[in-house]
Parts: sequence; structure tokens; C-alpha cells
Amino acid sequence: MASLRWTGKAIAVAQVATGTIDSLDATPANNTYTVTIGGVAISQVGTVDVTTTATALRVLLNASSHPYFAAITWSGIVGNIIGTADSAGVPFVGAALTETGAGSGAVTDFAATVSNSGPNVLAAANFDTLNLPDNSDTVVFENSSTDVFWNLDALTAITGLKIKIFKTFTGKIGLNKRVFQTTGAGAVSSLVEEYREDELTIDGCTLLNLPEHFGTTTPSGSNRILFNLKATQATILIEDTSSSAAELNEPVRIRGTHTDNALYVNGGTVGFCTNDPFDAGALATLFSSERAKVIVNPGVTALTTATCDGSSTLYLQCAATTVNINDGFLVTQGTGAITTLNVNGGTSKLKSSGTITTLNLNGGNVDMSEDNRAKTITTLNSAASKGVSSSIMYNPSVITITNKLNPSRACNITVSGA
Repeated sequence: MASLRWTGKAIAVAQVATGTIDSLDATPANNTYTVTIGGVAISQVGTVDVTTTATALRVLLNASSHPYFAAITWSGIVGNIIGTADSAGVPFVGAALTETGAGSGAVTDFAATVSNSGPNVLAAANFDTLNLPDNSDTVVFENSSTDVFWNLDALTAITGLKIKIFKTFTGKIGLNKRVFQTTGAGAVSSLVEEYREDELTIDGCTLLNLPEHFGTTTPSGSNRILFNLKATQATILIEDTSSSAAELNEPVRIRGTHTDNALYVNGGTVGFCTNDPFDAGALATLFSSERAKVIVNPGVTALTTATCDGSSTLYLQCAATTVNINDGFLVTQGTGAITTLNVNGGTSKLKSSGTITTLNLNGGNVDMSEDNRAKTITTLNSAASKGVSSSIMYNPSVITITNKLNPSRACNITVSGA
């Protein structure tokens, strides 16, 4: 149960990997030799002998303008195919050398002869203990601007891990999956997408905490924090985030699939399952308060209770069992159904086409006029108490309210677009 701090001080070393064309068939053209990186392949048909074939393949690799291959210098003698990263500390991942065809030629796949290392690698050399975190450890990111880009799955098997990311940590955690990063300094190629792991992936993180900053300074925080918490139950407590994002979405993006996950956001901007439109995950409890802005992707399931409080804004794009808005601003989107929606205050814009089984209007304002898809409220219970302002606006040609119970004089029902 040790405590470790990220330092990001490892010396940058260029990765080297070597593969070998070992032999050709008696008829060289029966063999095709291929180097594949990130699903992109470059091939050479066997020629007169091993050396000539390997040389021809190296020429093709060095001539390639594809960013995955252009970031590597290819060399070797005889049958060797040696790849050396052009930028020290920036890895190439999953390179494969294969042989296909009717011939009996053979290859030895790539193996690292020099491992990638550098300040942006999630590795032992970049922690103050010079060890990777172990089970039940606490990891702290603070007072550093060094990004965490590579080997992001190094902690996948660690259990009981607790992570704290203070706002004095201004580096990035994770990669922008929509572009290919070519250097540790953040230079990118927009021609292709990132093929390496883009989220810090841990299947044993039980607490992820971004505390509020109480110092006399005003650090900017990290404008990209990406976590995949996988199947382990986690509590995610976020007090504040950067006010800006490296991409055109939230500075903090998290996902996880355990059905008892809990997300509490009291400040900053956070997305759950928003790094990719196809991300899926699960939450049991979601709470937004104070100055928070939270966006929840349609791929989220098993959301039991969501609460919008304080001056927070909650964009809910998935189904939920119970949603409470006590204050702030709630927006529902997509097609998710809500079993019980308790509107006790604040403003709710209901733009989801999913059925609301019970809408308890106890205060606040509900606006259903901005979405023209058909939808149903099975039971509207307008029970605002005397002196409490409450209203609902809807178009009866679009929205069906099956049962209206306990109509209150304190509730103003406005029909629009009829």
C-alpha cells in the first residue's frame, strides 16, 4: 500500500525492433513478405534470394509516406528488417512481419532489441519510487506538466488502485484518437487516426479523485484526462477540472462497465463514455452539483439514480430509473426512457423521445417544446406546494400525457404549438 508520485523524468530512448526473413521457397514468387502496423500493410513478393527480398522490402518501407511507417527508419543486412523509431521515446506498437503464399518460406516476427523509454511513458522510471504501482497503492499526479502518452495499459491488472490528479498537474493523460501523434511534444498527423492505446486503462481502480485546488495560485489543470476503468467497481469523485479542453469535447473523459459505478462531480466539465460515440459503460449513481457540467453518452446502461443539484448542468443521453433535478439545468437527449423524473426545482429541457413513466412536478420548470418527436408521459403528478413556482410547456400533438394527477394551482401548464 505504497504512495507513488508521477515524475516523468525518464531519459528518452528510441525503440528498435528486429524481424527476419529466414528463408524462401525454391520458387521465390510463392512467398509474400508483409510488415503490418496498425492494420496497414506493406508487402514484397519473394525475389531471387533472402538478401534481395529483404532489401526490396526495406526500400518499400522507407519509401512509404504513410505516417505509421514514415515515423520509423528501416535498416538491416541479409534477411534482417530493423525498425528504429525516428523520435526517441515515441513507440511503434504491434509491428508484425509475416509470410503468406504457397511457398515454404519462413520469418521471425519482430522483437524489441531496444525498448522504448522516455518521460511520457507509463513506466517505473517515471515514478518517484522507480517502481510501477502495485495492488492497493495510491498514485498521485501533481506539480508536473509532463504528459502521459505511451504504454497506457501498463496498469491494467493492478487491483485496489487509488488515483489522485491534482490541478497542479497540467500535462495530458491519453492521446487524441482522431489524429496520429508523431512526437512526444504533441506533433500530429491528421491523415490517419491513432492506432495505439489512447486511454489510461486500469481494471482495478477503485477510486479516481480530482480534488479541488486550495492553494494561492490558480493552476490550469490538465486539458485531457482519459480513463478506461473497465469492469472494476469504481468511485469517481471530481471537484474541479481544467476550464479548457485539448479537443472539442470535455477535458475529462471516463468510462467503465461495472453496474455499481458512482460518479460525483462538484465542479468542472466531465464526460462519461464520451471519448467515442460508440463507447459503452454503466453507472449506478450520478450526482452533479455546484458548478459542474456533466455529459453522459447514450451507451451508458444501468443508471439507477441521477441527481442534478446546485448550479450544475447535466446532459443525460441515456435511460435512467430515477432522475432528480433539485436545482440547476437538466437536458435529456436521445431515446432513453426515465422511470421516475422528480422535478423539484431548476430548469429541465426534456428532448429525449423515451417514455417518462412518472413525472412528479414539485417545483421548477419543464420545457418539452424543443423536440418534435412523439413521446409519452404516463403519469404527470403536479403537486407543487403553495407559493412554489412550477410550470410545464408541451405540445399535445406530439406529447401524450396519459394520466394527470393532483393538479395544483401552483403549477402552470402551458400548451404550445397546438
